[in-house]
Amino acid sequence: MKKYIIVLITLLGTSLAQAQNNYRETMSAAIAALDSVKSKESLLEKAALFERIADAEPKEWLPLYYAAYANLYANFWSQEEKERDALLDNSLKLVEKGLKLSDNSELLALKGYVEYMKLSIDPPNRLSYMGSSQAALEKAEKLDPQNPRVYLIQGQNLYYTPAAFGGGKEAATVLLEKAKEKFDTFEPKDELAPQWGRKELQRLLAQ
Repeated sequence: MKKYIIVLITLLGTSLAQAQNNYRETMSAAIAALDSVKSKESLLEKAALFERIADAEPKEWLPLYYAAYANLYANFWSQEEKERDALLDNSLKLVEKGLKLSDNSELLALKGYVEYMKLSIDPPNRLSYMGSSQAALEKAEKLDPQNPRVYLIQGQNLYYTPAAFGGGKEAATVLLEKAKEKFDTFEPKDELAPQWGRKELQRLLAQ
């Protein structure tokens, strides 16, 4: 009986290790594919793939993060406000689902980004998103002051905020330069961790 239990534990451990390896391999391939997308349709395909991975791995927050990220970036490819709103709503829903699994800097920074984009669609009627976005980014910074995406998103939000409301290029530059410093020393926790932002930062600094 004792021998049987040992064999069972060994087989279970092997099965769990294989499942984890499969998850990481699938995620790694999906993230690599996400980096090369060139259309809204392709982004939504990748978003759906990450959601399927999230369904298969309900304890992992990263698939939800990347699904939300893909929906967020798909909104930039649309000219229709209703479609943009729907994509951002889905992105925010995925972020909130991820935050129930892990209250971390990356998800909170992405939440601040998505909420600012929601604000940008109809600023006069969505001012509540400004405070919510700022709160998410402030918490993200507190949780991980070394996360360069926090300062990138803060700077980007300020860049597109009118100077009369405390935004503008000058205010944004301070945060974007800080983001650059953080990117220069940034080391991802592993190959699945978010690493995006350098291209966006270079584009903004060039402007």
